[in-house]
Amino acid sequence: MKKKSLLLALLGMLCVAVPCVAKDWLVMANTADARTLDPVRGSDNVSANVQLQMFDNLVYLNKEGKVEPMLAESWERPDAKTYVFHIRHGVKFHTGDECTAEDVKFTLDRAMGPEGVAAHALIKGLDKVEVVDPYTVKLTLKQPESPFIFALGESWAGIVSKKAVEAGIHPATPIGTGPFKFVKWVKGDRVEMERFDDYWGDKPQYKYLTIRAIPETSSRTIELESGGVDIIYRVHHTDLRRIEENPKLKLLRSPSFYTEYMGINCEKKPLDDVRVRKAISLAIDTIGMQKVVWRGIGYAPAAPLPKGFPFSDDEIPPHVQNVEEAKKLLAEAGVKDLHLELWTSDTKERIDASTIVQNMLAEVGITVDIKVMEYGTFLEGLLSGKHDLFMNGWGNNLPDPEYSFGRTFHSKGIGGNNYSRFRNEEFDAVMDKGLVAVDDAERAVAYKRAQEILIDQVPAVWWSVGETIVGTRADVENFDIGPRGMSRLWKARFTD
Repeated sequence: MKKKSLLLALLGMLCVAVPCVAKDWLVMANTADARTLDPVRGSDNVSANVQLQMFDNLVYLNKEGKVEPMLAESWERPDAKTYVFHIRHGVKFHTGDECTAEDVKFTLDRAMGPEGVAAHALIKGLDKVEVVDPYTVKLTLKQPESPFIFALGESWAGIVSKKAVEAGIHPATPIGTGPFKFVKWVKGDRVEMERFDDYWGDKPQYKYLTIRAIPETSSRTIELESGGVDIIYRVHHTDLRRIEENPKLKLLRSPSFYTEYMGINCEKKPLDDVRVRKAISLAIDTIGMQKVVWRGIGYAPAAPLPKGFPFSDDEIPPHVQNVEEAKKLLAEAGVKDLHLELWTSDTKERIDASTIVQNMLAEVGITVDIKVMEYGTFLEGLLSGKHDLFMNGWGNNLPDPEYSFGRTFHSKGIGGNNYSRFRNEEFDAVMDKGLVAVDDAERAVAYKRAQEILIDQVPAVWWSVGETIVGTRADVENFDIGPRGMSRLWKARFTD
């Protein structure tokens, strides 16, 4: 008995000297299940949030949109078309094998091949990857491309083990160098991971991580309240006060770059007439619509780039509704009794916004039929070019205009992300100039003009910029919330 009492006393002293870990398992709930655990095969944020915990990139994009070292401890740009990355020594894959320049080359070459279709739009400027030595890799671009390094921070560029892929182990069992290693994937329900004790960086405080798929917003909140999960993503506006007023919970809010817009098919008559597109824009009260739909979350933007985004222009005045001017422009264009179809995915907020647009356009004599589709069907349909109007958005994950409206409205994007089928020679020219310019001042001039063209030519009406809103248990600290909707969960800590 004395020995047992002494042992308990010693354990108590240790807990005083070193804070005891309250929990050894963190559970996070997201809005859906991952589509893939192989970085090169997917580009959606839900999958990326899972992959981020198991894979390291050469670089990491922090919540300020700045590039941080990750597997690459340093790099240089000897000329406008070349990047040279120096890889950390001694980094291990979950198999115990060392990560070298050969694995980096293999990963990037794989992304440029048929398996990397999801990454092609981001890395089409990459010409070749060369191994200089076991810890140095050289990337050569086809032309100067200033924002290219941001693309290396996206999920597709999580470095995989060449040996594991060639042996057929990955992607059935994802093998990375990240802070967690794969345990089990119950599709449609959860992904389970375990701490990788040989991780080169800051190790997680807790041993196990589970990311659950809970699509229904109120169900996520109930699970948080009951302690079934520690963190929930995308808190709905109806649950904000419920979480804020619960002393066992915390509500975290951060500005987001996610932008919602209503696109206009610029190839279809009479929408090919800029006067008609301007009339549609003037008929819509974007500020009022945003408030009604999102109820205090986010704001209605004045410009294509949200506040705080690199090269955003704060001097652009807010959008103003003007019904009489809209009617006048339609009359000048010789348009009356216009009948349009508005396509949207089956997201509640987009359906609500579509209904508001329908009512507002009716005031200027435009009849709108709303067509609601499942998201995959919706995107496939947009590629056909048969739509009139459509509700869409972009995440602005990569902090550069090239990866936001550049890919969305440049004519080279027709048949791809340019669902507005917008063609404008001056816009293409200034975007091309901004892409290759090295000097930020020169790029700023290009992107200021690009935004002016978009506002003047109206291939879309921008109506909402959101927020990243997360709920956590009160004992969760140091949660890495940011505008991208992805978090380094291994940074989180539990209080005593």
